[in-house]
Parts: sequence; C-alpha cells; structure tokens
Amino acid sequence: IQETESRKVSIQVKGMILDSFPLTLSNISGVGNPHLSSFIPFTMQNAYITSNTHPPFTGITYAGSTVTLNLTSGDISKTYTVIATPNSRYALSLPKGDLQPGKTYMAELSSQRGNLYTEVPGFTIRSEFATVK
Repeated sequence: IQETESRKVSIQVKGMILDSFPLTLSNISGVGNPHLSSFIPFTMQNAYITSNTHPPFTGITYAGSTVTLNLTSGDISKTYTVIATPNSRYALSLPKGDLQPGKTYMAELSSQRGNLYTEVPGFTIRSEFATVK
C-alpha cells in the first residue's frame, strides 16, 4: 500500500496526550458510559459486557469525521462506519444479531478527517443475555 498524502497520527496508549484529534465513546447500549476517550484512555476498561446483540455505539469526534468500528472474533471480521454530524456526534448502529451471544469480539475504534487520524486502545465486548433464576 502506498499513501500519497501525509497524515497526522495520534495513537493513545494508556496515557494522556493533549495535542491530539479527539475521539470519545460515550455510550454502548447495554453497557452505559464506558469512559473511553482518546484524551484520557487510562480511565477505560479492557472488556465490556452487554445484554444487547446489536448495541448502538455513540460518542463525539470532530464534525465530518469518518468513525470506524472494527469487530473481530476468530475468523469473523465486521466493519461499521458513520460520518460525525455537524454537532460532532456519531452513532454506529450494528444490525440486529451482529454480536452473537457468548462470543467475545475485539473492538477497534478510530476517527479520521482529512489527514487527521486517531484511535483509542482496543477493547473486547461480549453479548450475554441475563438469565432469570
């Protein structure tokens, strides 16, 4: 792969970077606020469990950015993208059943606008249905 343009890459690894392109994940349906931010990634957990098999992922990044969520489990890999609204919000909606109950998925979330790019540390997500005893 050959890139013809240069781009500013900002990857945060459990540390705080103040001069970066912001990306936050403020809600995963069934999880709540995972406190996932490119500005303060050390507040995040490494794994999340939801009761939803098609949870929306919502957050904030620069207006007009392309937000990409990659989910991988074994040999299954799915990619979801959305453009952030003019008020810097995004909502990635997974199709119903895309998270198979009991399977663990590696999630990678990134945002790009022009030559600006950022991603947050990867995390796992698993869908589990609550059982009634």
